[in-house]
Amino acid sequence: MLIPFVVSAYLMQVFFLIGLFAGESFAWANYAGLVFTLLTLVFGVIATVKSVTGDTRDTRKETMTFKLLLIPYFVINFIIGFMALLGALVNFMVLPIIVAGVILMLVFNYFMVVVTSASNIRYLIKNLVVKKDPLTLLHIAFHFIFVTDVISSVILALKKD
Repeated sequence: MLIPFVVSAYLMQVFFLIGLFAGESFAWANYAGLVFTLLTLVFGVIATVKSVTGDTRDTRKETMTFKLLLIPYFVINFIIGFMALLGALVNFMVLPIIVAGVILMLVFNYFMVVVTSASNIRYLIKNLVVKKDPLTLLHIAFHFIFVTDVISSVILALKKD
């Protein structure tokens, strides 16, 4: 279920970038971006519910693949957010609006991290109950932090049981 989630996230980003940089004649792209934002939210909730309550098959390698595929998405979002904050420093009148937009981007990015981490967290909690490994708690914490979630996911995917 993560495939539609990742595809809709990238389409959302593409349409918002078109709307941001292409000018007023492409204002429709912002509306398309909003539609894909809603789709990404819906797919994210469905993927999280399915990965937490669904089948118990091992999805560590799939999760790692999706996390690695989303790295360009997060890099582009970081660049856009940084550019927006720098632009807001020029005109202090728009600073609150830009800061609110960047915070909204961060919240949505964190949603993306939690959605892609859900199946690994389920696996880690199950592993904690069975094996009582203290490193498991560290991996669970890493799955809630930007960048370290990808590192932890790669380690889990390469780890032999």
